[in-house]
Amino acid sequence: MEDSRPKKKARKGGNRGSRAGAGGKMKQGGDRKHSSKHDALSKRPAAAANNIGSGRRHSQSRAAEAAALEMLTDAPVSELSPQQRLDLIAELCEAVLEDPDSAFTSAKAMAPSVDGDDDCEEHVIRLPSKVRRIIDMADPRLNGGDMSTARLAMLSLLAVFRDVLPSYRIRLPTEAERSVRVSKDVKKLWDYERNLLEHYQSYLKLLERTWGASAKRLEVGDGA
Repeated sequence: MEDSRPKKKARKGGNRGSRAGAGGKMKQGGDRKHSSKHDALSKRPAAAANNIGSGRRHSQSRAAEAAALEMLTDAPVSELSPQQRLDLIAELCEAVLEDPDSAFTSAKAMAPSVDGDDDCEEHVIRLPSKVRRIIDMADPRLNGGDMSTARLAMLSLLAVFRDVLPSYRIRLPTEAERSVRVSKDVKKLWDYERNLLEHYQSYLKLLERTWGASAKRLEVGDGA
């Protein structure tokens, strides 16, 4: 009996020690979880600040791109360098795909008009639409005979029209239909489809004229 009692006490002491050790590990585990949660919470403000900073940088870059596009768009094609013409075509195509609704409408701008020697007033002028600007650069008669720019603009217009043309056949409203009062959305759709169709017809005429000129050059070459 005397030999067995100490052994039982030793086992009880060992159990208490193991429990204490387990409790210590659980406490350490809880401390680790608490510290990791605290670290995660402390990183949230930094992550939010980084997101805000990246958002501001993105908006600033977009504003700079818009300003550069406006500067190139307002300048005549003849005053642009070949690289500026290529950049303008790329920027205009991207702007058309981002917002097709406004890509086929002309914009209004204020231009100074000089009346006499001292009086200088401003009047409203209409700038060509984004797609019209690309069509003009695709026409060698309007871009100073730059065939490289014309070819790139034609191919770019092909990609643009393939993306924005609807799958249905556009039917313009009749005069009787336009005289009826309709909602703003219906009128906006009619105006958009009319402008889209006009620009697309201009593009097709440009392709037909370019094809005819190329065919004539080939005939002259064969005859020579």
